[in-house]
Amino acid sequence: MADETVSLREAKPTDAAALLALLTQLQTETNAIVYSNLANMTVEREAQNLAQIARSNTGIILVATYQGKLIGLATVMRIEGDANAGELGLAVLKDYWHNGIGSLLLDEALYWFVNFAQLDHLVLDVYKSNNRARRLYQHYGFVEVAECTIKDSDGHDQPAVSMEYQGIEEL
Repeated sequence: MADETVSLREAKPTDAAALLALLTQLQTETNAIVYSNLANMTVEREAQNLAQIARSNTGIILVATYQGKLIGLATVMRIEGDANAGELGLAVLKDYWHNGIGSLLLDEALYWFVNFAQLDHLVLDVYKSNNRARRLYQHYGFVEVAECTIKDSDGHDQPAVSMEYQGIEEL
């Protein structure tokens, strides 16, 4: 992968089938990915969702591609019931872990949040045991604000940490 380029871009309606395939594969690689209605989602409905999100300034889906294949994504979606807060999601296929792709996606999602989003707060929940992800989020300006539990893909409660983006001070 050293000689190849990973590209980042906003997801388009034409990505619907590939995005659904990516989400399906991600669910098999980790119990941290939970998309409750994925089994019932059609390509047509996903394309409509992507078009609607693209018109929004309260949500974005970014995808990472490698050799024409979707290999990761970052999402910021407005939290239902809170017009001022968005939730960050980040996932990369296991074969591409530890190559900086998560950092690239996170950096781009934060750039969008700071410069374009009509949201005041950006939050996420991460498993307490996922120290690597927690350090990544802290490096990019997230602070731990509370302990919580989140359900994994098997429906079991897992200890987690809620984090909120506080920004990175300029040097």
